[in-house]
Amino acid sequence: MALQHKRFPPGRGNLLIPTSTRAATLAGIAMYSPSTRRGFLVQRAAWYSVGLFGSKGLPGNSNAAPPLAPEVWDELHAALLAEAGPYDDWAAHRPPDPHREGLGILLLQEGRPVAFVKVRRERNCEKLRREFEALGLVREANPHSFGFTEPLFEGTVAGRLYAGFAPLPAFIGRRLHRRSTASWPISPKRCPRSLDRTMPAPTGLQCMEISHHGIFGSSADISTSWIGRPPDGVLLVQTR
Repeated sequence: MALQHKRFPPGRGNLLIPTSTRAATLAGIAMYSPSTRRGFLVQRAAWYSVGLFGSKGLPGNSNAAPPLAPEVWDELHAALLAEAGPYDDWAAHRPPDPHREGLGILLLQEGRPVAFVKVRRERNCEKLRREFEALGLVREANPHSFGFTEPLFEGTVAGRLYAGFAPLPAFIGRRLHRRSTASWPISPKRCPRSLDRTMPAPTGLQCMEISHHGIFGSSADISTSWIGRPPDGVLLVQTR
């Protein structure tokens, strides 16, 4: 039997939420990154409704449509099984702006996140390649002052690049009322020069920012970009 999913949030419907188990549905809801008060209320209402009534507590009709064209999805599914290991369900996220391209897939096994996979067309994948490589260099630096999502695997299939990252725990967080910046003292060893050699940054920019968009700790929205290093050697890690 094909896996069933529901579109969320109501109206926009840019997420496909699994309905196989309560845990899988909650993991899918955690991918939603609302930016308005109404969005947060909708997410919390759905979270508690599913917690009480199971997957049936999520409103909407179920369907078995894959997140990509069936022939592309079949190839990607086979590749992800080989790369990430067994998974029995998934949740998917597309940008709410129809003019933005991209797909995020949270792989689940018995309702628990296995990997978060970003998919881009090969002609528009340079940013994703740089992100994957940058996080690999951060892993080599072994930082202790901040956490990050570990890159796991990457590959190409059907004209698309996919990159898998270690997932964050599935939960909903507090609303960020404004962009906040936290900084920690960091030694030069924590911002290795290999970042500059391997991935040249614009002049004067030497360190990397790891940003979480929407709900802090969302399983979906992790991105990286270059930032400047202040004279006092503090690496800024910003949440937006």
